[in-house]
Amino acid sequence: MAQSSVTARAYAAKHHQVLDENRDLVGISAANAAAALSGTFVVNGSPTQTAMVETSGGSSQLAHLSTALVVALVLLFLTGADKIETSTSSLHNHQRVGKSLQRER
Repeated sequence: MAQSSVTARAYAAKHHQVLDENRDLVGISAANAAAALSGTFVVNGSPTQTAMVETSGGSSQLAHLSTALVVALVLLFLTGADKIETSTSSLHNHQRVGKSLQRER
């Protein structure tokens, strides 16, 4: 959470924006609570993503959401994550075959 706070403070000062740190921390805490309940990774303000979006000319939340969507699509469809289910079902098939072979003996 400290990294998120420092990132938000640095970019707010750079762009002469008012930052409500309490509101920012409440939002990050709520997102982390949701992540904990759903078993996903922790949430933080990524300084590298913020710098990348700013360097490419983005300055709105929509630019950050678009970047997050592109990253999610790449992770889902271009990294082999769609093949994980196939591997899992293949494992179950091997277990079923093994059990049926044991019964035949």
